[in-house]
Amino acid sequence: AAETQAIVDAMAAGREQSCHIPLRHKNGMLFPVLTHVCKGVWNGKPALFGVTQDITLLQFSEEKFSQAFENNALMMAIVDTATQAHIDSNEVFCRTLGYQKAEVIGKTPYELSLFDSEADMRFAARVLGEHQALNNVETVIRARGGERLSVLLHISHVHIGMLSCAIVSMLDITE
Repeated sequence: AAETQAIVDAMAAGREQSCHIPLRHKNGMLFPVLTHVCKGVWNGKPALFGVTQDITLLQFSEEKFSQAFENNALMMAIVDTATQAHIDSNEVFCRTLGYQKAEVIGKTPYELSLFDSEADMRFAARVLGEHQALNNVETVIRARGGERLSVLLHISHVHIGMLSCAIVSMLDITE
C-alpha cells in the first residue's frame, strides 16, 4: 500500500507519467493494467487526466514468449540491431557455446568471435543492420573454446518498445 501511494504521489506531482499498479475487479480478482496520466485543466482548475489499459493479454503474451525463448531447444539470442549487442540469450545458447549469460549480454558477435569466418561475420552484420530476415542459412560458428559448430541461422526482426531488435536462432547441425 505504501509503495502504491508513493507511485500515485509521484504521478500527481508530475514525476511519473505511467505506472503498473494492478486494479481489483468487482469480483475481487486483481488484474494488470498500465495507467498513463497527464496534467491538464478541467473547469478552470488543475486536474490529472488518466487512461488505464488492461494489459492481461499483453502480459500473458510476454510470459509465453519468455517461456518459449528460455525453454527452446535452439540456441537463441535477442540482439539490438543498432549496436548489434546481445540483449538476451537463452540457456541453450550459453551452454552450447560455453558462456555465462553475463558474459554474452552487451557483447556483439564480433566481440565474442562467434562466426568462424570474417565473411560470415560481415554478412550477419549487414543482415542485422539492414533489418533483413534470414531463413535457415548454413554457417559455421565457434564456441568459446574454439570448437566449430555448423548451424542453420535464422534472423527475424521485432520491435521491443522503441528498440529495434533481431531474434537470432541457431540449430546445431554439426553431426
